[in-house]
This record gives sequence, C-alpha cells and structure tokens, in this order.
Amino acid sequence: YDMKQQANLRISVVKTGNTITITAENTGGKPYTVRLINVQAVSSNGASMVIDGKDTVLTPCDSAVSVML
Repeated sequence: YDMKQQANLRISVVKTGNTITITAENTGGKPYTVRLINVQAVSSNGASMVIDGKDTVLTPCDSAVSVML
C-alpha cells in the first residue's frame, strides 16, 4: 500500500505439481522481490533467481513468473 492507502502490488501464487506460478499486478511500478522460505528452486522463467541458504529469492522482470522445484 502507498501513503494514500492504495494497493500498489497484488500477488497470486498457485502451486501445481513441481511448479509455482506467481502472477503480480504491480500498479505502483516499484521493484520487488519474492522470497520462498525453505524452498530451493531448480529454475525460473520471468525472474532472476538467487539461492540464499535454504531460500530462493526471485526478482521478477515479468508480470508472471514460473518456478520449477
């Protein structure tokens, strides 16, 4: 939310089998990251991916991101 209480980022997440699909509506246009706690992904489409300990950190570059576990 911004200072005017308007939602700037809405995210939906769906897991199907070994794939997590993250869809975002980023009306604020600000960069954001998604951290998957205790999840080490194999690959991602639509985001840069960094493994940080047991977590996966995603920096999306598209409105839809697919992550393979």
